[in-house]
Amino acid sequence: MKNPYSLLPIAAMCLTGYFLTLMLVRMKVLSLPVHRKIWNTILLFTFLVTGILGILLVLNLNYRLEWTWIKTALRWHVHFGIGMAVVAAFHLSWHLKYYLKIFAKNSNGKIPMPEKDKQTVRQELSDPEVKAFSFLLGYLTLQVQLVFLRQFLNLFSGNELIIGCVLFVWMLITGLGAAAGRKFSGLTQTAPLSAAFALLSVLPPIFYPASYYFRVLMFPPGTMPGLIGSLLFMSGLLFPFCFLSGITFTQIINNLSKNNRVKASQVYAWETMGALTAGLMYAFLLSHVLNTLSVLFLPGILVLWLCRKTAPPEKIRMYRAVWFMYLLFSLLALLFGMKTETRLARWQYPGQKIILFRETPYGRFILTEQAGQKNTFSNGSLLASGNNIVDCEEAVHYPLVQVNRWDTVLMISGDLQGMLPELAKYRIRHIDYTDINPFWVNVLRESLPSEQPFSISFHAVDPVHMLRNTRTKYNAILIQSPGMGTLQENRLFSAEFTGTVKNHLVPGGVSCWSMPTSFNYLNPESREINSSVVNTLKRYFTHVLLIPGEKLYLMARDSVLNYNIPERIELLNINNNYVNQYYIDSTLLLSRIHEVEKTLVSDAPGNFAFRPAGTFLHIRFWLSQYRFPYYSIVLFFLVAGIIAFALYKAGNSLMLAAGGAGSALEFLFILGAQILYGSAYQTTGLLIGVYMAGMAAGAWAGNRFPFLKTRTATVTVTVFFLLLCAIIPFVLGILQHSDIAEIPGYIILSVFLFATATIPGFLFAVIAEKTPAHAAGTLYAADLTGSAVVLILITIFVFPVYGLQVSGLVLGSILLAGLLRSELSGKKRLRAR
Repeated sequence: MKNPYSLLPIAAMCLTGYFLTLMLVRMKVLSLPVHRKIWNTILLFTFLVTGILGILLVLNLNYRLEWTWIKTALRWHVHFGIGMAVVAAFHLSWHLKYYLKIFAKNSNGKIPMPEKDKQTVRQELSDPEVKAFSFLLGYLTLQVQLVFLRQFLNLFSGNELIIGCVLFVWMLITGLGAAAGRKFSGLTQTAPLSAAFALLSVLPPIFYPASYYFRVLMFPPGTMPGLIGSLLFMSGLLFPFCFLSGITFTQIINNLSKNNRVKASQVYAWETMGALTAGLMYAFLLSHVLNTLSVLFLPGILVLWLCRKTAPPEKIRMYRAVWFMYLLFSLLALLFGMKTETRLARWQYPGQKIILFRETPYGRFILTEQAGQKNTFSNGSLLASGNNIVDCEEAVHYPLVQVNRWDTVLMISGDLQGMLPELAKYRIRHIDYTDINPFWVNVLRESLPSEQPFSISFHAVDPVHMLRNTRTKYNAILIQSPGMGTLQENRLFSAEFTGTVKNHLVPGGVSCWSMPTSFNYLNPESREINSSVVNTLKRYFTHVLLIPGEKLYLMARDSVLNYNIPERIELLNINNNYVNQYYIDSTLLLSRIHEVEKTLVSDAPGNFAFRPAGTFLHIRFWLSQYRFPYYSIVLFFLVAGIIAFALYKAGNSLMLAAGGAGSALEFLFILGAQILYGSAYQTTGLLIGVYMAGMAAGAWAGNRFPFLKTRTATVTVTVFFLLLCAIIPFVLGILQHSDIAEIPGYIILSVFLFATATIPGFLFAVIAEKTPAHAAGTLYAADLTGSAVVLILITIFVFPVYGLQVSGLVLGSILLAGLLRSELSGKKRLRAR
């Protein structure tokens, strides 16, 4: 059987869902009757689907109808039958006593009534316990967020805009949970609050492996998920954890009593301090020494230990047993986590044997083998494919036949091992190979034979910084980038990098970029992508030639480029298998070149590092595969933001604007670090940690600010925030054009990011001081809602289309709107008095 039935996955899904709703009952979020209604409804639905499909299968068999869709119906019939059987087992457990009494003596056959919800005696948390719960909530949520950020980057081909999508989903759902938390008074008791934390600890190790399975189930290998599909996938996977974490934050505040000296703003500060600790530990320690599953288990050990300490006496034994079991699973994850994750990754690469699986500071590196061919993947994208002779010959010979000398050649990324036989056909003296990932460079270095006809120097550094800091001139520079789908790759097609490449070519030297564009079908988005790159190259080079092959090769130099490749190959007496006069006809090649040139758009925008038109066009190309209008998505999120801004009260709307601007600036710093240094995969945790440190400092300062001066302070810090929105784009631009090294650059970024983050933290504290304790959750929800909506608009529209400076102006305008509404509302209240 090629596709076995999903017995264990469906059973696991049902058990997880049942466990989740049962825990919500224990936490007083759901009542026991509602819990049973949910599963009775699911039982009815699975019964109806299974029964109806069963009847259709019988009709098809008995009357030989030969419906074409019957095999699919059979598969769904079995899957729903499995679900019905599992849910029926839950139903049976509720009424087991009734069925047992049927066979017992003197049984009256009455169904025992469900037990009434047990009343939990209120046990107030002490100040240290409130701080500990708040700290661990921040630590747990951010550590899980960072792990899933990396996971989604790998599942969705490494596009940094996925970071914005994940943060959008995370903040939106958490905000909804925080707003809904006001409705659930049951969590103001210690026992249900401990149950909430216990569930938060258990969910991540379950949903992380599930992400592999459901990624393949929803989007089979070889298919490209769209934006809406990706957002729905993330939302479904993250909803239980994020929604529950939002509820839990609100209920920690609701749990505060008159005996507690801890304020709502201090809960916010301690939660932010926990997030800061998680970000720094993950960036500098945990991601380097532990596997991913161990990282997910670690905070649960601390959380369950605290739950055991604060639980009522009758629950201590249960939490102690849960803690010891969790500790055992943590040790197993520490010992076998990497092997387990390698097995899970096989779902993502079916039919391929995983030879090497490694988490590196610049992405997840996976080496697979299929039918003798080795494939290298970085962050889910194909980096190199061995034994592809046609690709290797085209990538080497198309550019190198353009020049007469080959003393020094620079190769940026790509499969050097596969191209070595082709490079050896030229009188090359020295080759420089550079790639930003040291692990990939080491793999290449160890795989090459010890003796070569030329010397090779390996440089495990960012190609942009390597060229900026070297004086070497090259006869040819070959840029083997997978494309422009990510900002890291887009940098190699930017105008700034093109100018750097030209400065490092000898007179008459050639440079060559390869793009994975099909010549057979060029839709409008593909044409604009090609046109953007060509227009960018023409800013610096006199001649640009496009040659369609396995990829689209764009060669640029100041001397004339020769399209007659077969003639040059024969003149140089080079023996090739494919690129020669027997397989390539010059007249036909010229015709194909002219066809490609006709598709170019003369007014296509140039591609810049901080105005990445290539990335924007790639987004439009991505969306065009699903016939989904790009601007309708932008309009939807814009309208959603306006509605949220209008519905929240004045103070909450200012928090919405400040939270949105702060999170968007944080994201721009992450993108800026990727553009400047190409290391967002490694340093996202660091930058988020710095942002959390700034928010904690701002909340701490707001707690100690005189209450009577809060209005003046609110206006002052908001104006300062407006100034930062205008300054930060220029700071990133200065860093781009300066020779500042990476570490000092990160220090400068961290200082500005810290200053930016203090303002939302300060505003939360001073606004929360004027807000009733029961409404603090709504303020937190406004912060997260603004963060989600503004962040997604900046991610998919403002930054890629209009660039960094316009993004700063847009964020400033949003802040100004929030401040004006707050001030006008304050004046109305004064007049009413």
